[in-house]
Amino acid sequence: MQIPVTSGAGFIGGHPARLFVIDDHDVVVLNNFGPFYGTPERKYTVELCQNRAGKGDSSYRLAEGDVRDADSSKPSELIGYKLRQAIREGVAESVEWYRLNREWYEPWILEG
Repeated sequence: MQIPVTSGAGFIGGHPARLFVIDDHDVVVLNNFGPFYGTPERKYTVELCQNRAGKGDSSYRLAEGDVRDADSSKPSELIGYKLRQAIREGVAESVEWYRLNREWYEPWILEG
């Protein structure tokens, strides 16, 4: 299975990317290499994933880019479907989950 991972070279995204590679999935990582996490750590994460992919039936592809860049076509070219749409849907679900939980918890929090 081909799995896209945004920020997959960073601290948080690197963990699922590595686990997907270990489970013999084809991983496509899009990372903007921004200033929030050290470059040596990201290079180490990328090397771990690439080395592991070379030992099994998985693959690991890395592209530098940002999903927020409206002019970038890299994400959809890399994985073959509309990554932006999938991200929008995921964000919309997260926002709805937050809204529902806030409505449920807020009365309790305000009472206490």
